[in-house]
Amino acid sequence: MTSSSLGYEVREVLADDGGLELELWVEESRVARARASVAQLHDIEQFLGKTRDEIRDDLEQRLQDVLKTQGQFVDLSEPVESPESSLRFISRFVWRLYDELSTGLVWYDIGESVTGPESLPAVVRNKMRHEVLRKLTEPGGTARALIERDGRAES
Repeated sequence: MTSSSLGYEVREVLADDGGLELELWVEESRVARARASVAQLHDIEQFLGKTRDEIRDDLEQRLQDVLKTQGQFVDLSEPVESPESSLRFISRFVWRLYDELSTGLVWYDIGESVTGPESLPAVVRNKMRHEVLRKLTEPGGTARALIERDGRAES
């Protein structure tokens, strides 16, 4: 299992034929799968000298590349703080899946660590979380000011 700040993991699952099967999960949604049958594993090892672990590592990297590629199909406007809720950011998204485009609003509530609406594809919510965290932590970002402001508000 591999995790990152982007909120994904690669899980190895039991393959029916004893081969290798990996799944890429984002926010508890499977977004891609990679497989190699036991016969394919045998052939790769015999003719190319690659071990099961090396093949697994390669497939895991390629699944991570899928995540990066999916992210390229999500375009977000600059996240702005919601006037209705402290530490909640909103953005307009355009998501392309093959030949279809959809657009709407996505939000990320830092205090609750929740991105939504839940009905949006995980890749859109994931990109929003990443962009807000990037914005807040970049040089000159507003993370410290927001935390200090909200800390005073609760006092």
